[in-house]
Amino acid sequence: MTGPYWVEVTVTAEVVPLSLDLAEAVVIGVNDALNHFLHPLTGGVEGQGWPFGRQPHKSDLYRLIESVLGVNYVKSLSIDLAEIPEEQSNRFLIYSGEHQISLGQDF
Repeated sequence: MTGPYWVEVTVTAEVVPLSLDLAEAVVIGVNDALNHFLHPLTGGVEGQGWPFGRQPHKSDLYRLIESVLGVNYVKSLSIDLAEIPEEQSNRFLIYSGEHQISLGQDF
C-alpha cells in the first residue's frame, strides 16, 4: 500500500482592508488563515482535515478570507493546484503552498 498523492495548493489574492492601518495585520491574518485551512489533517471546511480527492473551492476561500479580521473584501483570487494524474484523482491530499497576498484599494 502506498501513501496519498500530495498536491500543493497556492492562493494568489488581492485583498482590500477596512483601513490602511490594518494592512500588515490583514496580510498576516490571511496567510495564517489559508495555512490553517489548507492543512491536510486539521484544515478543511469542518476543521477535521481534507477528504481524499477533495479540492478547495473558490467559494470556500472567499468566505475564509473575508472572515479575517480587518478584511473588507477580496478583490481577486486564484488557486494554483499542481496537476493531478487521473489515476490519483481519488487518492490525493492537498497541502498549503506559499501564498501571494497583495493589498488593493477601494476606489
